[in-house]
Amino acid sequence: MSHFISEPSSPNSRRPDDCLGAATIEPARAPAICVRQSSSRVGLGVFAETNISHGALIFQERPVFEATHDNYCETCLKDGPETYKTLSPKRKALMQAAFRPLANADQIPLSKAYELLPEIGKMVRQPTMVEFDVTLDQYKSGTSSSSSPRWPTQYDKQILKFVRLYAFRAPEDCGNRRHGAYIYLIGSLINHKCSKFNCNFSFQDGEIRVIARTNITKGQELSINYGSPAFDCFCEECEDIRKSHNHYRLSCTMS
Repeated sequence: MSHFISEPSSPNSRRPDDCLGAATIEPARAPAICVRQSSSRVGLGVFAETNISHGALIFQERPVFEATHDNYCETCLKDGPETYKTLSPKRKALMQAAFRPLANADQIPLSKAYELLPEIGKMVRQPTMVEFDVTLDQYKSGTSSSSSPRWPTQYDKQILKFVRLYAFRAPEDCGNRRHGAYIYLIGSLINHKCSKFNCNFSFQDGEIRVIARTNITKGQELSINYGSPAFDCFCEECEDIRKSHNHYRLSCTMS
């Protein structure tokens, strides 16, 4: 699966309500989004179920997980594992359903985690509708659902890696050498593109706001730019470059 070390915009560039100026969603114009398989290599993704206009607020979502993940030095605070262990059983189960690496780390059968998948949209603010179109076979497939080491000494490292890959950096914590890490059940499933990404994101009181960067047609996958993705990218642009230069690894940068 993909994920997100986001580079927020400067606080000076943000407007009081939202740095991108998107309005709140009117019920009559509420978009519908759907979680489905993006590809066997990438895993799950988020797709538009209605046509969405440029500049529209697609959804706003409360975080399911908040921790500190500071990358300035090896000894800086990274309390993701401790925070994850203290979550309520319900929140932990929702995260295991949304993010299969967590289910594997916690030795939860994917068939059991899959049963809760339709509930992961509950932290998205109304009136946005979240739908699901993922079969159990699709859920079990893909690189993101592969088994990971389960030795106790490796558990915290697995959780740290998960936070590094899936968490957004909280913008209000930047500038004072403390990086807040926010994870969203739906927002953190949006996949990356190096260019031609169709959504931007901003934050308001810890909630993520996903805004259409272009006109988005029904059935199109939502995408954002993570800034500095900590993985090998397989977006169309990177695949084309990889094929033309006949090499496998590629470092992604902001376009």
